[in-house]
Amino acid sequence: MTPTGTDPLEVLREVDPARDLDGPGDAWAAQARAAIVAGDHEATRAPRRARRWAGVAVAAAGVAAVVALMVVLVVAGGDGTPDGPAASLVVVGSTVAPATLDDAAAVVRERVGALGLDGVTVIAAADAQALRVVGEVPEADLAALAAPGRFWILNLERAVAGTAKPTYGAAVAAARADAGLTEPGSALPAGWIVARQAARDRYAESWWPLRTAGGVDVSDIASADLSGDYVGVNLTEAGSRAYTALTREVAEDGALDGKAHRTAIVVDGELVIAPEIDYETHPTGFTDLSGLQFPAGTEDDARRMAAVLGSGPLGVSLLPGVVPEPGTITAFLRDDATPTAIDQARVAFRELLTAGDLTTVEFISKDGAFERLRARLRDPGILDELPSNPLPASFELMPADGADGTAIAAQVRALPAVEQVTVAP
Repeated sequence: MTPTGTDPLEVLREVDPARDLDGPGDAWAAQARAAIVAGDHEATRAPRRARRWAGVAVAAAGVAAVVALMVVLVVAGGDGTPDGPAASLVVVGSTVAPATLDDAAAVVRERVGALGLDGVTVIAAADAQALRVVGEVPEADLAALAAPGRFWILNLERAVAGTAKPTYGAAVAAARADAGLTEPGSALPAGWIVARQAARDRYAESWWPLRTAGGVDVSDIASADLSGDYVGVNLTEAGSRAYTALTREVAEDGALDGKAHRTAIVVDGELVIAPEIDYETHPTGFTDLSGLQFPAGTEDDARRMAAVLGSGPLGVSLLPGVVPEPGTITAFLRDDATPTAIDQARVAFRELLTAGDLTTVEFISKDGAFERLRARLRDPGILDELPSNPLPASFELMPADGADGTAIAAQVRALPAVEQVTVAP
């Protein structure tokens, strides 16, 4: 169901009729008038070239930045109850400005249209640091909506530090050594990426430490389309010139070396393909090309990759996870909460259990939260870049049937150890 209203608060009431929008401190209501999008995505899609690109550096910096905010991306049915997959997403960066969140929402809407997700609406709320995607979205398409949208074409032999490595950490270490960093650390040097190459045939999974200088990047893409299981990338004029220069360099390097050298196409940390350039057939590389095609797996894989590359980067890093069961109250604890304050919270929750207002109480430690996130990621090694665990400890509380969840949430917010309270829709 697509919301029928145009007033932001009315749309939110349609989307989430159980929410008390008139209550104090409701971040969704506070930001609704500035951030909501109602109606079909075609009418609200921002032109790609007009879109602000503020905040792209946050995503490019990767998870070496501090993970400071939890963002919820919820796929919900028209009756306000979850319908299909839902995800909790971590935003990389100390803060996310409203304009940056709006830009990310515009990218997600463009992907919604490219994926053909009819009846799906995207709502952004800056104070809540949240996006809501209302409508039915398959799990794989949800992952595409949250994909960073980073892209490179590189001279593989020049870009790589040594050879592929068996682990992400080993690839980072190789990049740091090549960049002349001798002190201990797990952060990638500026201008480097690590690309994962999936296991295939007799080859194990491997990781490539790559310099990005001199390559073609996402800013060089004008549009993207698909043909079967191939993705077509159409380049800007500047991108076409950069691709010509890159392939000429690869061909000339091959001629000097007496063997074919390769380019590397990397999409969101995956080495998609590393095609050779025959220096005898193409001694000056590929000239006057406005684009290129490359295989992306299945036709569905190609459809999603084309949607991601055609929409541009998100500007924020969103890591899909799983939201708790509907109605679950999550109490995130302050990092500086004292043992006494935490014990006070435990006592309060035990009293609610005894009174029959709660059915379960589960404590999630900082380490437990981090391991939950690690289990959700396809490439958990990326978390090894973080200097410390930024996720808070929390309590997850399930109200009993008939209990006043709003009153319980208010009581939880008043506890000294609690920094933030969320209620799963």
